[in-house]
Amino acid sequence: MTTDVLQADHLIRRLAYSQKIARIGNWERNIRSGNVWWSDTAREIFGFGASRGPFTLRFVLQRLHPDDRERVKNHIEHAIRTRTDIQYETRVLKPGGYVSWVSVIGEVVTDDFDTPIKTQGVVRDITVQKAYTDAMIQYQDRLRALAQSLSQLEDANRREFSIFLHDEIGSRLVGARMMLNAVIQDTKAHETEHDLVKIKRGIDEVLALTEEKTFAFSSPMFENDDWTLSSAIEKLARMSLPNHKLKVSVANSCRGERISKDVCFELYRSTREVFENIKKHAKCTVVSVRCHSDQQNIYLEVGDNGVGFELGNVFGSHFEVGFGLFSISEGMRNISGDMIVESDVGHGASVKLVAPIAEQGGCRVL
Repeated sequence: MTTDVLQADHLIRRLAYSQKIARIGNWERNIRSGNVWWSDTAREIFGFGASRGPFTLRFVLQRLHPDDRERVKNHIEHAIRTRTDIQYETRVLKPGGYVSWVSVIGEVVTDDFDTPIKTQGVVRDITVQKAYTDAMIQYQDRLRALAQSLSQLEDANRREFSIFLHDEIGSRLVGARMMLNAVIQDTKAHETEHDLVKIKRGIDEVLALTEEKTFAFSSPMFENDDWTLSSAIEKLARMSLPNHKLKVSVANSCRGERISKDVCFELYRSTREVFENIKKHAKCTVVSVRCHSDQQNIYLEVGDNGVGFELGNVFGSHFEVGFGLFSISEGMRNISGDMIVESDVGHGASVKLVAPIAEQGGCRVL
């Protein structure tokens, strides 16, 4: 054998070994004859073993999972017809009932007259990657379910606490205020009256605080038509933010759309979380809340003129802000929604919550 032949044979062996290690094989199909040529690793990936064919596309398709065959066939035919790249993932039925995943990438080769003459490309075994991906998706789903359960538990605890505030503390304070009013009207001692007025003022302040916390710690009953999302958000903003010397504006241009009860609760919870972040970190003087919609979604935007933050460093020096935003993002994802954050240091921040409109039922936005 000549030196050139020996070198070529050596390169072929090295290529075959590299393909085996990487679990990547190459293939080529003659469109006119329909025959498919496979490298050793490609044949192994498809479970053909030492058999060298000849293989046809129809024969190869029979090795695929029944639910994938028509999709793969249509994809290949479309690629040939349009002279576009071939790229798909599919399941392969191996001897013994074993199912593996493969990724196929290829191209359509044409002659001088732009007539397709062959397809060629590579095939890669991605079974392990798919297993890891599926496990990660399941893990993320479990985390989301846990987060949702914790959120529901938190709401239940908030509601229980708000009932306690209203029924046990609020009602007693109202009774005490009524008795004080009666005493103030009957008293003749000026100093005693002055002291009683001070006590009444203190009770009034506690009652106002109780009302604020009762609302803040409970989610409105959106199943009651008296409640709407916009009215709940407006009251939440009015009762929570002005107490921190903030100027708050609320604008609503929705047209009476309805969203599901779950979406209502999540938007309310997320907005409450945004307000908490603003109170703790924004150092702002103005907060704007805007609710609008299109045919598919409700958009609830909360903006401030505070210190802002670097989005790329939100989990660094602004970890607490980042964790709060992550919690909101996960909650919105659970209702097939989205969260869009815009911010820059020294120029405030804006959080847009996007949620789908319900086809029927649910609570009213406006």
